[in-house]
Amino acid sequence: MNFQQLKARIPVMSYGRAPLLIIIAGRIGIAIAGVVVVRVSTVLLTPDQIGSINLLNSIATFFSLFLVVPVMHFMNRGFLEWYDRGILASNSIKYISYLLFVSFFAFAISGILQLQLKLVNGFSSFWIAVLIGITTFLQSVYNFSASGLNLFGQRGRFVFFANLVAWSSLLFSFLFFTWNPDIVSWSLGPVSGFLLGCLAIIVLWKKIKKKDFSSLPAETGTIFFSLKKIFSFSWPIVITSLLWWTQSQSYRFILEGVQGLKNVGLFSVAYALAAMPIMMYESIIGQYLDPVFFGDLKNNDRNG
Repeated sequence: MNFQQLKARIPVMSYGRAPLLIIIAGRIGIAIAGVVVVRVSTVLLTPDQIGSINLLNSIATFFSLFLVVPVMHFMNRGFLEWYDRGILASNSIKYISYLLFVSFFAFAISGILQLQLKLVNGFSSFWIAVLIGITTFLQSVYNFSASGLNLFGQRGRFVFFANLVAWSSLLFSFLFFTWNPDIVSWSLGPVSGFLLGCLAIIVLWKKIKKKDFSSLPAETGTIFFSLKKIFSFSWPIVITSLLWWTQSQSYRFILEGVQGLKNVGLFSVAYALAAMPIMMYESIIGQYLDPVFFGDLKNNDRNG
């Protein structure tokens, strides 16, 4: 079967075979890392400990979905347009400043909740606050950086940093746990992985700063970085994100109360493995088409 026949069978390949193959190879690498994580963690950690880590991750995911993801979608919407106009650097600094604020908010609220309600066993209030606050910031900066590289069409670098985070998180968790067999030590692995992945911001920043300020006039559909615009764009995403968290994450807290932490750990691992093929497909198609989608949206109004 030649490439033309393949395009007829898989229409998305009309946007380029090489980028799709790079994305697929990258997702396979991440999937393998995920399977290895499950294998290693179920050997080193007890089901109760895995359950506690999943509850910790659910709290971190809540802050990310509620406060970061809606604004991140807004950033992706304006990313390429702002680059053409030479204002992406200034808007990126504003966004990272916002991430700092959100991280401090997550740090404070999660610490208070843990102190008052003891949401997660095995962690002190201090470590809950530190892990969630730092994770919220580092993961958000990494996601922005990696997404930016992908939007610029730098697929190889995007895949490299995605796999770097996945595999280094596993390595750091294993090393820290070997040094000090404790649930906090294991949890510091992903934090270190995201810290390493944040090196992508350096690569992205060099690309952004190469673009001199442009005096291009604002067009009809130009999207401006303002509180009003961000709110009007993001509020529907806030609602859908909260509904998604309720559907996919909140059960862990209910299950803990009914069946205990052990079953939270066992079910979370099984659910993650079962959902992996669907998640791979969704991420491959989304990451492959993002540069095309947001490129076509540049300077478009609501009809566009």
